[in-house]
Amino acid sequence: MSGLVIIRERKSMAWRFGKHRQLHSTQSNSGEEGAALFEMAMVMPVALLVLTGLLSFATFINNNLELANATSLAGQYLALSRSTTAASDPCNVLYSSFEQVAPFLDPAKLTFQLTFNGGSPNNGTTCTSAATSMAQGANAQIIVKYPCTLGMYGVNFAPTCSLTSQITEIIQ
Repeated sequence: MSGLVIIRERKSMAWRFGKHRQLHSTQSNSGEEGAALFEMAMVMPVALLVLTGLLSFATFINNNLELANATSLAGQYLALSRSTTAASDPCNVLYSSFEQVAPFLDPAKLTFQLTFNGGSPNNGTTCTSAATSMAQGANAQIIVKYPCTLGMYGVNFAPTCSLTSQITEIIQ
């Protein structure tokens, strides 16, 4: 009787590890065919949405940093240009220097406001009448605004968003 049991065991082992197992090795009995594809199909749109949101926010942060840096550098240049011939139009000095240090900001979307010693603000890119206010020791307050877009896939989540940078320099 023990010989019969050994033959049955060998037969079942042959079934598990033999040719028959190789024929059925491509089929899974666990019911998980295509599970990885389904999981990728579910996760990929969410991952892409998060990635594009991060890129949109990174663009916003970059524009904010570039605006602040360019305002600071343009204000310093304006403060030091009192004795040059360019000082005959301080708004143009401010605008042209700003344009050089912020190449990735669209100049057409920028708005400038230049005020000397708390007087009336000069808006725009030219203000020849403000040249007399560029006296040594005078305060020059510069405010620059730039529109921002916090959106993706055609939806702007903050339509009234505006970046603002302000600096006050003493004319040298």
